[in-house]
Amino acid sequence: MLSLALPLLVSASGVSIEGSVSIRHDPMDAIEEALLANHYDEIILSTLHHTASHWLHVDLPRRVATLGRPLTTVEATSINWPSAQT
Repeated sequence: MLSLALPLLVSASGVSIEGSVSIRHDPMDAIEEALLANHYDEIILSTLHHTASHWLHVDLPRRVATLGRPLTTVEATSINWPSAQT
C-alpha cells in the first residue's frame, strides 16, 4: 500500500516524500528509529478511523508529538482498495 500512497502524496503536495514500512511492533519505536537514521521535516501519521484504530486508543499521536517535529495526523474515513489487475 505504501507504493500506492507515495505517488499520490507527492502529486498532492508537490514536494519530495519518503516513506517506510517497519517490522517493529510498536510504531513509536519505528518512528524513533527512522528519526535517528534520517532527517525529516515533518511526521505524517496515518491511522484507521478512531473506532477501529488501536494506535489512537493508546494515544500514539500525542506520543509522536513529543519528538519535536511538526506532526500531521490523517485519520481514514473510508477505504477504497484499488482494483486488482489481471
